[in-house]
Amino acid sequence: MIIIGLAVFLADTAAKAIDSCFFRIVSTQETRIISFDANGVLAWSNSMASTPPVRIEALQSLTGVWTNNFPSSQMQTNGPLSQVRVPLFDNVERWIVAFQPTNTLSQVGEILEEEELIWTPLAFDTMKMAVIYILPGTSLTNLTANPNVRYVEKSSSYSIY
Repeated sequence: MIIIGLAVFLADTAAKAIDSCFFRIVSTQETRIISFDANGVLAWSNSMASTPPVRIEALQSLTGVWTNNFPSSQMQTNGPLSQVRVPLFDNVERWIVAFQPTNTLSQVGEILEEEELIWTPLAFDTMKMAVIYILPGTSLTNLTANPNVRYVEKSSSYSIY
């Protein structure tokens, strides 16, 4: 019975995953993707803080059109290396998270990255809020139990591509 339940769970999870997805970095600098891990962290080289920002684009088939209309976490740059978390699934839920007013953007980023969430700030200067994107059915128990979080509220569900 446990094996059947696990197989059904894995089949359901696999059905929600993107069959294939290709990513590219659009920049004025020559960049090279150096890694892409199982958690959706895409890393590349040759990012410079003084150059215009890069854009991450994706497509689902080699005959498709490049797009950047998918959620991603904040880009992090450490010297010439940069990384961003991108979705590994195409159906997501969008949630709003409000943090305690004393939190900085850096502290919020640490909390959300620790949970391996794709996120973007939302009116962060005044309201200390962020948007997170998760796979439907994902537990947010750790996030809601964090004393730095004031509330977590579902916003919507949609398909990325």
